[in-house]
Amino acid sequence: MNEPRFDDRPAPPAMPVCQHPEDPCSLCKGMADARVVRSEDLLQGHRELFILHAGQVYRLLRTRNDKLILQK
Repeated sequence: MNEPRFDDRPAPPAMPVCQHPEDPCSLCKGMADARVVRSEDLLQGHRELFILHAGQVYRLLRTRNDKLILQK
């Protein structure tokens, strides 16, 4: 399966990155009680992960440009 290409779209503005999970930045603090999980922890060195949710299978894919895509 070929990866989707979005070359004609403008790049979104860069999001702030929390560098200190033990002392979260204002971005993470704004997520209230939401659980924060690093993509590296989910993917564990792989490019894709399949998620079973409500009887449906979803695919989480890390692209060559280091972006995440969730496909149903």
